Amino acid sequence: MKNRSIYIVQIAAIVLLFAFNTMAQNSTAVLLKAISSKANQVWVDKLQNYYTLNTTEFVKYNNQTNGINKFSNNSSTLPSSVDVSNPLRILLYYNQFNTFIHLDNMLSPTEQTKAEATELATLLCNSTLNGLWVYNQAELSLVRYDSKWNEVVRINNMNQAIANFAPIFMQENNGSVYLYDPNYGCVVLNMFGGIDKKIPLPNCVNFKVFNDELYYKRNVNYYVYNTLNLTETQLNVPLQNCKDIALTPQKMLVLANDTLYIYQR
Repeated sequence: MKNRSIYIVQIAAIVLLFAFNTMAQNSTAVLLKAISSKANQVWVDKLQNYYTLNTTEFVKYNNQTNGINKFSNNSSTLPSSVDVSNPLRILLYYNQFNTFIHLDNMLSPTEQTKAEATELATLLCNSTLNGLWVYNQAELSLVRYDSKWNEVVRINNMNQAIANFAPIFMQENNGSVYLYDPNYGCVVLNMFGGIDKKIPLPNCVNFKVFNDELYYKRNVNYYVYNTLNLTETQLNVPLQNCKDIALTPQKMLVLANDTLYIYQR
């Protein structure tokens, strides 16, 4: 009788644990805010400011003041890449015209440059102390410049590290440089150009980096990869068929239905 009672208690505990886990997995995300937006892409910086991009405008939603700032280049040309890793020096790169623009925290242009060093650049991103990383696919070279266009680091042939390497994304984050190639995955370099990690994550889109997390879309689902414990987790995105998402440790931003939704993560 005693053994039967213990057995019943064990079964009840398992049932309760299963029910708790099911409720946690199916729990409804808490919606904090919804903003009308026809944007197709969204980013978030380390100060929790939000940025969206549509065919005519780059928009900032200031988390501290609830104000909105906008930038337009008066054309329908979209930047080939956007870097908000430095909220005081946002980078918009137009590789079609070999031109990049730096914006301040009010989205006012502080610099528009067409530099010889970026003449054949495929990718551009900010670096520390107002420097820049420049990737040239034709030469397979990666160069870090300081604020005066002096070379600090140069890798002459990325193919020596990874055959047929062709990244479509580059960003410096917390002392590392992340390059993403959808045919292979993510390569993480240190500030001297040495390879620290190779993370095989092929066939992803909407690739982004925030602190210790990589997040991206593969097939129809979004995933987050933790670079510290090397684990991948499927994200429970509250809305289906969304255009893009952005993450912080506390929040999830989702673009869908001509609206920017901000959820508690």
